[in-house]
Amino acid sequence: MIHNLFIFTSYYILILISILGYGLFFFKLLKIRFDSSNFGYVGLFGIYILIVYSYLSNLIIAHTELHNLAILFFGLILFIFLIKNTLNVKRKLFLLL
Repeated sequence: MIHNLFIFTSYYILILISILGYGLFFFKLLKIRFDSSNFGYVGLFGIYILIVYSYLSNLIIAHTELHNLAILFFGLILFIFLIKNTLNVKRKLFLLL
């Protein structure tokens, strides 16, 4: 039972991070200024983007487990890459002060 709870919790966290990755990506794509204390707004934007993508892509391809894993991992990669860049910029600004 503890094992199942651990798997459920880890999937939940990975999905949330992936949603934030898509939100951050489209914030950067649309050149919207990101404040690091506003992850809620980024998450809502990421969910909106994924819902629109889901509605449009469902007409073209089936959403299989492989498709869903690809979407999840792409979001995780986006999150890691964009958070790393955001933290590097803030660290450089902090060092200048």
